Amino acid sequence: MTAPAYAIVDWGTSSFRSWSINSSGHVLSADQNSRGMSTLSPDEFPSVLEQSMEKLSVSRSVPAVICGMAGAAQGWLEAPYVDIPAELNDIHLSTVKPTDTRRDVWIIPGLAQNNMNAPDVMRGEETLLFGAQLLGAGDGVLHAGNAL
Repeated sequence: MTAPAYAIVDWGTSSFRSWSINSSGHVLSADQNSRGMSTLSPDEFPSVLEQSMEKLSVSRSVPAVICGMAGAAQGWLEAPYVDIPAELNDIHLSTVKPTDTRRDVWIIPGLAQNNMNAPDVMRGEETLLFGAQLLGAGDGVLHAGNAL
């Protein structure tokens, strides 16, 4: 089995899902639990992440990229929303990096539509859509269920 090149995490309000990924983009292992952002205090985020990384056999030298509510104002570290329209390939320019962990961790911001008639935000879903685009999902409706 090849070693993980990076880990990805979808850290929501009520759930935590993580995957180890090799350099070819293939999923090596996955983890899921109910340690969502609303169940934790900010000082618990590094240890919850590391518990999952240990379960997935991801060494500390492997970076983790996180999307979801961990980047909300009440999450681990706020990654302010990026106004849309925005290019998916440019979202990484607004990532934030926690300093309270020994692992290289990046939190991806959400997207915000600041329209007085139809304001809306996404935090995590846009990252799932980007992943689907990379996998060649094409046009259609995507369901982001809890399956790993």
